[in-house]
Amino acid sequence: MAALIRNANISDYTDAMRAIVARGGWCIRVGDPTMRPLDPIPGVVDYARSSSKSDWMDLFLCARCRFFLGNTSGYSVLRDLR
Repeated sequence: MAALIRNANISDYTDAMRAIVARGGWCIRVGDPTMRPLDPIPGVVDYARSSSKSDWMDLFLCARCRFFLGNTSGYSVLRDLR
């Protein structure tokens, strides 16, 4: 059951990403590089598939984000540790 909960469809979050960007924010999509690519959206970075992806940067982005939009992924656990 947990695998179904964690395998959300990224397109379900498109409206939320656009709303965040419209209010002056940026969205940085984190996750596994094998995930389906995001359609290009101004203000949204598909970091999960970036050549800049690293363990250190994963933690840095988590520590520095001001707002977390996500599901029951590993990142939500990291955010709770702050």
